[in-house]
Amino acid sequence: AMCDVRAPFDGRVVERRAEPFQNVAAGQVLLEVQDDSQLEVDMIVPSGWVAWLKIGNAFTLTVDETGKTYPGRILRLGVRIDPASQSLRITGELSKTSADLLPGMSGEAQFGKP
Repeated sequence: AMCDVRAPFDGRVVERRAEPFQNVAAGQVLLEVQDDSQLEVDMIVPSGWVAWLKIGNAFTLTVDETGKTYPGRILRLGVRIDPASQSLRITGELSKTSADLLPGMSGEAQFGKP
């Protein structure tokens, strides 16, 4: 009754690492909280797309688990090409969030090539 634990942001509890009434050491992690207010999307694209991909380009993401499509835009481009797969890692953000989206979901992104 004398202990109140608050995260510095809204989110979802991913993992509870301590139980009620358990003694814990100072600094021990009690909860893992995921900030789900703005989900990022990690994508791997063909290296040939470097010629036209730009930060801010729009894409749509169809999520396998929900079957729904969400709009997004590119936030960051990778800084190196993987020579074995000839691919580039990029990061995007979804324009709108939805309660049915969870970290770790997978899907397919579609880009409008200029």
